[in-house]
Amino acid sequence: MVLGTISIYVHGKEAEPFVAEVKARKNGNGFTTLETWLADRDCLFLKRNNAEPLVVLPWRIWRSLLQRN
Repeated sequence: MVLGTISIYVHGKEAEPFVAEVKARKNGNGFTTLETWLADRDCLFLKRNNAEPLVVLPWRIWRSLLQRN
């Protein structure tokens, strides 16, 4: 897996890409709680007071969304 910043051209090469950051952890620290909350659901919405919500998607869901375009 590539770590760091990547550009994802969801709407074609002519449109601005999504810019994503890829993180990995050998022991999974920081991911365990997210994985527990997500469980067998398709996505997880995280909302902190006075902050923009975040969305967490399993790879299978992200891949299926990309394949629709």
